[in-house]
Amino acid sequence: MKMRVYKRMVRVVGVAFCVLLCFGLGGCSSRQAPESAQPERVGVSGDLPTASSELVGSFESEEQAQSAAELYGIELVSYEYEVAVFRYEGDPEALIEKGEKNGWPELSVNRPRRAMNK
Repeated sequence: MKMRVYKRMVRVVGVAFCVLLCFGLGGCSSRQAPESAQPERVGVSGDLPTASSELVGSFESEEQAQSAAELYGIELVSYEYEVAVFRYEGDPEALIEKGEKNGWPELSVNRPRRAMNK
């Protein structure tokens, strides 16, 4: 009886060791993701580059979004589902700071996100 338990324990430990070894070496597959699937890192914070200086903000109506565009001196590109997208030809971070100082409606930089391919 003790020998049977001992053999089972050896099998379980052996299988567990193989599984851990396999995953510890980067997976059982020798395939690696292509470099194009690796996320792009830019800057200190790891943010991706801005989408041609697009800004976004949340507004209850398109009229409020248009008023904000006139206030900031930027172009309203689209308005859907209470989200306005604006285009600005300049430093978007400086424009956002200016808006914060003046108490204008809040805007943020539209940063594209990329999904990793498997």
